[in-house]
Amino acid sequence: MSSWILIPSVLVPLIIVGAVASRFFGAGSKRGYTGKYDPKTGLGRGAPGFQTGVKRVAVTPEIAARMRAGEQVSAEEIEASIARAQSQSQASTSAVRNPNVDQDWLPQAGRSPAGKKNKKR
Repeated sequence: MSSWILIPSVLVPLIIVGAVASRFFGAGSKRGYTGKYDPKTGLGRGAPGFQTGVKRVAVTPEIAARMRAGEQVSAEEIEASIARAQSQSQASTSAVRNPNVDQDWLPQAGRSPAGKKNKKR
């Protein structure tokens, strides 16, 4: 009779340990996120054309048309067109922009971001 009590007490922990071990050591593609590139979903590290730390810039319509046509556009050409567009937009505006006008009325304590860290509501 005591053997019937011993079997479930040994079998239940073995099932739990086996389930946990199969999660880590089991074979198959149904495992969780591994970080590898999955061509079905297009997600994961190493995806083609995926770059980190790249600044997005707005290109001019001329450069965008050349890129859509499949023409290779160098970084220097893009930088030059962006600089040209910015200089044209600055030349066309008639408003005078004074630097730091927005911060003139603020007290000294309000200017530093360090003061905002410890404030409680």
